[in-house]
Amino acid sequence: MRTITVKGAGAASVHPDCIRITIDLKAKDADYSLAMELATVQTEELHKAVRQSGIEPDELKTSNFDVHTEYENQQDAKGNWKQVMTGYCCSHQMVLELPLDLELLSKVIQNVSDCNACPECRIAFTLCDPRAAEELLLRDAAANALERAEILANASGCQLGELKSIDYHLGRNEPISNTSFGVQDGLHLRAAKFPAFTPEDIHLSEDVSFTWELE
Repeated sequence: MRTITVKGAGAASVHPDCIRITIDLKAKDADYSLAMELATVQTEELHKAVRQSGIEPDELKTSNFDVHTEYENQQDAKGNWKQVMTGYCCSHQMVLELPLDLELLSKVIQNVSDCNACPECRIAFTLCDPRAAEELLLRDAAANALERAEILANASGCQLGELKSIDYHLGRNEPISNTSFGVQDGLHLRAAKFPAFTPEDIHLSEDVSFTWELE
């Protein structure tokens, strides 16, 4: 049985409709209990800031929580260096997703930056539901593969027969716009009102292999 295998390349460009705010909190203290207490206070302050923006605190989702000991190199009286534990650090990373609303983003960033939790924020523009974009990619890949296969088959004096297999491995398309949003390192993101802007479209691609019989 003669077959032909063609890889279809799917591509799609979609408008971002979601703002993803990644918020990092760090609580440090030489005493473990005090570090945990500080982490609790920071989280409560952040929840308060989010609520002041008109958003329920349970919209904040924890993406990473880590508690670890910290060390630093110290030199003893004999000039020897050794690592000495200096305390504990609790890192709490949370994610807040908003509709693509710059006024709401401005309000959230203002309140979060003003709170006593001393958070660090990163902002990305993405998709609320990436499944629709994935469907566009796969449909485009299938159409692209069929077009290529028909050209190759006809050029070889054959016709496409029955579709025998589809080889598809879920890709790692991260639906994130290339638009960057931030300020200089070491400064908190703050703005009374952001100027109007439109994030760049999200560009996605996917490959799928199809195998047909040749007649």
